Amino acid sequence: MDHTQEQVFETLQQKKEDTTDSLSEGEGRESLEPIEVMLLWVSNARNLNVKSYELHKEEWITAFQEEHGLPVTKQIDEETEKEIGKVFASAMTDPDAYPLSIRALKKSLNHLGFSGIKLSNQLGNFTVKRMKEFQHFYHLTITDDITCEMLQKLVEIESSSMQVGNRHPDLILLKEMLNMLGFGHITITDKFGKRTKEKVQVFQKAYHYPVSGMLDTATADKIKSVFFTTVNIPGGRHECVQSLKEKLNRLGFGQFRVTKKLGPFTVKKIQEFQSFYKLPEENGILDEPTFKRMMDILMSPLKLGKVNDMVPDLKKDLSELGYGTFKMTRKFDVSLERQVKQFQQTFQLPVNGIVDRVTFDTIDESVRYKERVINRNYHFSLEDILDKFMSIHPMIVEHEGTADEKRREATREEVEAHVNPINQLTTKKDQFQFVSLALPEVTKASYLDKLLADKGAFEGMGKSFIDAGIEYGINEIFLVYHALAATDNGHSPLATGMVVDENGKLIDGESVTDQATDSSIKQEVFNVYGLSDGSDESSLEACAKKAKDERWNSISRSIIEGAHLMKEKHITDGSDTLYKIQWQPENMALYQKVKSKTDSDIAWASKQAEHLYHIYKQLDGYTLYLDIPNYAKK
Repeated sequence: MDHTQEQVFETLQQKKEDTTDSLSEGEGRESLEPIEVMLLWVSNARNLNVKSYELHKEEWITAFQEEHGLPVTKQIDEETEKEIGKVFASAMTDPDAYPLSIRALKKSLNHLGFSGIKLSNQLGNFTVKRMKEFQHFYHLTITDDITCEMLQKLVEIESSSMQVGNRHPDLILLKEMLNMLGFGHITITDKFGKRTKEKVQVFQKAYHYPVSGMLDTATADKIKSVFFTTVNIPGGRHECVQSLKEKLNRLGFGQFRVTKKLGPFTVKKIQEFQSFYKLPEENGILDEPTFKRMMDILMSPLKLGKVNDMVPDLKKDLSELGYGTFKMTRKFDVSLERQVKQFQQTFQLPVNGIVDRVTFDTIDESVRYKERVINRNYHFSLEDILDKFMSIHPMIVEHEGTADEKRREATREEVEAHVNPINQLTTKKDQFQFVSLALPEVTKASYLDKLLADKGAFEGMGKSFIDAGIEYGINEIFLVYHALAATDNGHSPLATGMVVDENGKLIDGESVTDQATDSSIKQEVFNVYGLSDGSDESSLEACAKKAKDERWNSISRSIIEGAHLMKEKHITDGSDTLYKIQWQPENMALYQKVKSKTDSDIAWASKQAEHLYHIYKQLDGYTLYLDIPNYAKK
């Protein structure tokens, strides 16, 4: 899949974050600062909530400043803040001075489950009683007075998004917890509807909480506490355990009989789930992160029956990977679920037919990072090739690149460690010894351009490397590797351009636009692979002369036409992998001998493979063509 297709999960996550973030800023915030609460009260507010404050704050601030002879700034400046504090403090000795605020307080207490208060503009003893119950329940200072602390808490709860008509991502978990605890069949969405309110009220009544039907922090915490305590009782029996087992079965962790009893097998499956998804705890206890991950998967937009814009792309990718053919519709149908399950089984993922983030990423990676393997059979054995190489005294380089570097003859065991293909397939890096250097189009131009973005003169040249590979039958990444190595990552004159005269002689310090001091005709030439006519001649002068002779007067021409000479130089006699170049199985197959390379290090192919690997791993996608030898048994 293209990276843009990953946005289905990123967008969903962003929506959740945006919803959560909006609660703490602008009209979506759920609380007020103490000074704002005081202003709300002394302004005779009809409703004690954030929405009312945001709607009237400029009007209230202006009126307060005018009434108290303050500069009208329409902002709560330092002077205004001090005056609001004084007025609020004095109002506490005469609460009935703000009758509309008193009425709003009564209305809110009734709404929040501290009910039975008759609405009027006087405080009254019964209202004070309910206030003290509110203070006690929310662990506030208990007093007969109307305090800023109490009002702030009341405004916070009244402004909660967890009430009818609002949406909140946490509702999905809380609704399902209520369902599993037996408090009704609530549709699992992020919307707070009337049925949710009814079931919350039933829960609050059952646990002797203020019956408001709102999911304030206290109620939400109580639901979680009851749920996680009930579902984790060893040997306990409850409907929520039965529902948990059903979920584990649906998620591909289970295949056990669904009962209401929590046994050791269920605990083991929870632990397997936690381990697979690398959750904070892997102890078999259902906690909030574990339950949230379960619900995230079960609520995936890519599962049976769902209609989603991503489904056609998903079908296309699975088809490309060999998993069926589909009608290209937006519906996640039965045939797609069947192929998703097959893919999950192949890649040892939980087999559930749901495309969660792990399955999605695995499909995406499989499409972008393909692997094609050729197992090439040879009629001679590993022992045969070892015998040939030991006869030419292979060398090993120790402490390479240091002052202690030295060469010595390698032992048979050391040579076998490098020549035995099985040993080279144990790590991803060493696998690159078997990458075909003769097969082009292993990646996309856009992926190469991204890699080359900070590589000097090579920026934007991805297509030229791919065209070169297609034209001359050579791996474009192999070309990129050599070009970067030869040109100091695209910054040397070999890539940025060299000025030569008509004889190919390098003219130092001049550009093609400089005035000539003689009759020489100046040209700008390029030689991105550092090629020259002499086998050991790699000076800038020799490379410039070669570029002039080959008429490489643009970087693109140097990339494409130079590829032909790169293939002649590096890929000969069928030796089209690093492994073949070093260990010469093609020579053995044809001539029953190997060429002597007296200065060659037996680890050469492994070291070159590492360089190639580091370039491949920077690409957003590629096809890895591996040509792996299979030697005859002795």
